[in-house]
Amino acid sequence: YNEKYEISQLPVIENDKILGTVSESTVLEAIMSGKK
Repeated sequence: YNEKYEISQLPVIENDKILGTVSESTVLEAIMSGKK
């Protein structure tokens, strides 16, 4: 299970690096909306 989880997370990390500030701003917005 751990191996499958790590493998599924790899593309997500790569996408974050490619998107850069765009993904970061999206995450921040999600966190802010979640707190509100």
